[in-house]
Amino acid sequence: MPPLLLEALLAAAACSAPASPTVCNTSDFPYPACQPSCAGESGGVKCVGGDGRQQRQQLPMAHGRGGSGSSSRGGCLNCTGVVCTMSVPSDTAPPETSPPGAAPGPGRRVQLTATGWGHTKVRHTLLLPEEFELARREPWPMLVELPGNGCGFGGPWPRDCGSKWTAQGWGVSQGRGAVWLTLPFVTRDLGADTAVQTGWWGCSRGGEPFTYQESCLANDTYTTNTTLAYLKAAIRDTIDRFHVDRQRIILLGHSRGAIATQAIGSADEEVAGLWRGIVAASHYDGAEHWAYSSHAGGMAGAIARAQRLSHVPKFLVGECDLESGIAADWLRNVAKVDMGKVTAVPSGFRDHTGFWILRPSAARERLRAWVKQMFEQGGWNWRQIDAYPQK
Repeated sequence: MPPLLLEALLAAAACSAPASPTVCNTSDFPYPACQPSCAGESGGVKCVGGDGRQQRQQLPMAHGRGGSGSSSRGGCLNCTGVVCTMSVPSDTAPPETSPPGAAPGPGRRVQLTATGWGHTKVRHTLLLPEEFELARREPWPMLVELPGNGCGFGGPWPRDCGSKWTAQGWGVSQGRGAVWLTLPFVTRDLGADTAVQTGWWGCSRGGEPFTYQESCLANDTYTTNTTLAYLKAAIRDTIDRFHVDRQRIILLGHSRGAIATQAIGSADEEVAGLWRGIVAASHYDGAEHWAYSSHAGGMAGAIARAQRLSHVPKFLVGECDLESGIAADWLRNVAKVDMGKVTAVPSGFRDHTGFWILRPSAARERLRAWVKQMFEQGGWNWRQIDAYPQK
C-alpha cells in the first residue's frame, strides 16, 4: 500500500539522494512501491541503492534514538543489505473476494456485514480455512486483520483496494488452520451513510475518491468509536457463528493497520483483552506522530494504550529497521513495556508494502513460527503451515 503521507509531507525530514539509485520493476504492483530516486519527489517511501538509506517523507518521529522530539536519524531508515520487494517473486496469493451475498464456506472469501450494522454501507471479509468443519471438537483459532491506508477491507478496487491489499493473514496461514477475518475502518456515525473509511478512521467521509489529505476534514476528530464498535460486533458474530476460540485470536495489521493494532486494539480494556498476540507490520502507535495522535491523547494516550497491552506478545516487522529499530525503541524507552514479550525483526525488504508477506523471507518464516507458538499455548496443536505446499 502507499505510505502514510498526510499534510505532514511539507514538514518531513530531508534525506540525501544516493548517487546510483536502484530502479525497481513494479509491473504487478498497483502503486509505485519502489521509486527510482530519493530526491525531489513527494511520493513517500523511496527504494534506493547507493548508501543504503531510504527516505521516509512524513512527520518526524515522536521519539527517536536521540531522545524526545524529532528522530536523530533525520527521517531516514537504515536499509543496508535489504532488497526491493519486487526483486523476489511471490510464492502465494490470497483468493479474490466473492461478490456481496455469497455464502461463507471453506476456502471462500466472502463479504459480510456485522449484526446491527445492516442499515449502513459497512462490511468486512471472512475466509474460513479450506478444511473448516463447524462441528469439530477443537474450536478454530482466528487471525483478525486491519488494512492499510487507501484500503477498505479487501473488496473491489478502488474503494476497497482488492483482496491482495490485505495479505498478512493469508501470508501466515495460506487459508489453512485458522479463520481469517479482515475488518474495515469506519467513518464517524453518519446513520445510513456510515461507510468504510479508506484513510484513517472516524472521519466525516468515506469511500472514493480518496486522497490522504481528504481522508479527514480539518474539524474531524478521528474518533475510534465506530471502528471499535464494528470490530467488536464482527468478532462477536464470527465467534458465535463459526466456532472460533475466543482465547486464540491474533490481531494483525500493515501500515495504518499496524498503528491501529494498538491505537484501536487497545482503545479500552475490553478490546485489549481479546488478543492472544499482535502483529504490527510497518509503523506503531506512538512511535511516530500522525494526524490522529492529537485526538487520541497524544503521547500520554499512546503510552497508556501500550501499557494496557503490555501482557500481550507482539511481533513487529517492517521495511529496513522501521520496526526493529524505531518501534522497538519506543516500546522499550518510552512506553517501558516488557520487552520479553516483543519480537522485532526487519522484513528483509526496503519498500513500504504489505506484499512482503507473499514472498519467501526469513522474517516470514519467523512470523509463521511465532503464530504457531501463540496458537499452541494452552495445549492445542496447530497444524504446521510449512507441511503444506505453497499456493
